[in-house]
Amino acid sequence: VVTTMKNNKKKLTLDRYVYDWVTTYLPKLRISSTATLRTYKRALNIFLEYLELSGVTELTPDNLSPGVVNNWMKWLVEKRGNSATTCNSRLAAIKSFAKYIGSCDNTLRSLYFDISDYVKPVKGQQTKVRGISKNGIHAILSELGGGKKDIRDRAFMQILYSAALRLDEILSLTIENVHIEKEKSFIIVLGKGNKLRTIPIFKEDAKILEKYIETYHGPSPVPTDYLFFSPVRNEKGKLSQECMRKRIKQIASNARVKCPDIPDNIHPHQFRHARAQHLLEDKVLNLAELSKFLGHASIETTMVYLDVTINQKLQAFTQMEKDNNLPTKKKWKDKKSDIAKLRSLLGM
Repeated sequence: VVTTMKNNKKKLTLDRYVYDWVTTYLPKLRISSTATLRTYKRALNIFLEYLELSGVTELTPDNLSPGVVNNWMKWLVEKRGNSATTCNSRLAAIKSFAKYIGSCDNTLRSLYFDISDYVKPVKGQQTKVRGISKNGIHAILSELGGGKKDIRDRAFMQILYSAALRLDEILSLTIENVHIEKEKSFIIVLGKGNKLRTIPIFKEDAKILEKYIETYHGPSPVPTDYLFFSPVRNEKGKLSQECMRKRIKQIASNARVKCPDIPDNIHPHQFRHARAQHLLEDKVLNLAELSKFLGHASIETTMVYLDVTINQKLQAFTQMEKDNNLPTKKKWKDKKSDIAKLRSLLGM
């Protein structure tokens, strides 16, 4: 189904936007991970495949109407058998593409807003993350000695756990995001959706960070340098996610000998999950407070994410009510279509 739009939009083709989005916008301005870039390119390619199978030969603004995108999402579920997570990831890519088009042409800004308003994510069962026990966290940190690399790893994992950070959040921290003071120390984190949140850190964590900064950054740290970095041509480049995943697995594997309940194939996100679960169990934060602490967009996300009791859910919904009262067809084979050319550009 192709929704009719204004005549001046109907004549437009979006080929050049595909090229610019893939070759310039994603790699240089928005997407740093090659895996994410590949995922976004694949999502757009699959969308173009759907259009091509529907008999569409060129990409126009009409093809990005909510009706078309909704039908594509239905096709992903029913014909391709994609999970809710996969469908929503691909929808995010299409929204990113539509948003980019609108940033280039004001007359097409409605494409992104219409998709955001009228195309809803696919609902699915979210998988719980298996956390790490307090004994497991202690065992992992106990594997670290006093060597230079151990100082870095201790600071990294201590803050990852204590502040319940996502992996990219901790890797994106710069020196100026860290505020170590006598009375109160905290870090400023840029989370999903470019949302800032301030997270207090304990005195013990502050001491560990101070020692790390002194060891790796010297007496006069550059404010804009990454806190955890990889030396690249005499510069402090951003440390890769894969590097720290491997390092954490290695340390956890050694610690598992002493503490068997440490999960196999451990990954950094389990530190975040463990901290959240421990704060909830110890009643340090209630569910509503914990949701804000984690930087979740909604409290429902936190409830699915963790093992939450009925009483905790009731308390959370009560808090939510209080907060809400505040002001606030067939494939073309004969001639190579423009769609087919775009798919070739995407390398799929």
